[in-house]
Amino acid sequence: MSNWKWFGVLLALIGSLYALRLSAHAQLISADPAIGRTLDFYPSELRLTFDQPISPLSNVRLLADNFKVIALPQQQVSNDLLATTLPPLPQGVYTVQYDVISADGDIVCGSHEFAIAVPIKLMDMLTSPWLLASYYLLFLAIAVGWRAYRVWRLSGVNALTQYHTEGVHGLASNVFRAVFAGIALVLLSNALFVSARPYLVPIAWLAWSPLHLLGWSLLLIAFVIVVIAQVQMGSAWRIGIDVGQKSELVTAGIFRYSRNPIFLGMRFAFLGLFLLLPTAFTLLLWVLGDVMIQIQVRLEEDYLSETFGVAYQRYTRRVRRWI
Repeated sequence: MSNWKWFGVLLALIGSLYALRLSAHAQLISADPAIGRTLDFYPSELRLTFDQPISPLSNVRLLADNFKVIALPQQQVSNDLLATTLPPLPQGVYTVQYDVISADGDIVCGSHEFAIAVPIKLMDMLTSPWLLASYYLLFLAIAVGWRAYRVWRLSGVNALTQYHTEGVHGLASNVFRAVFAGIALVLLSNALFVSARPYLVPIAWLAWSPLHLLGWSLLLIAFVIVVIAQVQMGSAWRIGIDVGQKSELVTAGIFRYSRNPIFLGMRFAFLGLFLLLPTAFTLLLWVLGDVMIQIQVRLEEDYLSETFGVAYQRYTRRVRRWI
């Protein structure tokens, strides 16, 4: 009987030593972001807390849902805490993997997940680079492409007259094309290449929500004004001065309030673009575009005065150039 008794004592001793060894392994007791949690905000820090001190050689990794490893800044170990700051993270599911060295020298590995699902806020949507680029492409498609097609169907005339002039008109045409090409380049670069945005030289103090709202208001007003004016001009609409085609003088509709509603809309659009994307390049494009509009308007007014004579002069006395 005594032999069995000693055998039981030995088993108990072995079990106690084994339990003691297991208890020496570091165990994760809390995580921030919490294990399995779906966040409605973008976290700025990752913190793992263990039940005992861990070695400074411990390490943590963060993987996106496409198994891409997220580069983390320098990690810090303080007693039982392993922490690191997080770079900006998009929405998605993330896996935290850690290798910590316990007090007994053993390596303990573990992993868990958390997710980010942030509701889209109004300001985030309004400042979306793709939304701004889409507006610009839609504006060109409707105000230039579709309208030129409609004029051609109605009258058989190429409404893109400005692209075929010479002299001062040709210079204005080339500068206008450069401005619109520059806008397209800036908007697409801003949307496609995040790393290129600092090279646009952002004007940070103008990145203000009320200015974003004002910018979109100007863009929408510009779109409405331009489309209404083009429709009311009918087949008389042209880009530039068409000396080879005679058309009627349009003074009704929106032209009762502005002699140049299309150019007025473009001025609103240039300013709205700058307010939504305040950079050195959009500032340059806004100023250059506005200067060329002023020149083009005066060239067209001289042509209309020569073409329609007294009728146009009476119109200018009755209606302002802009509004």
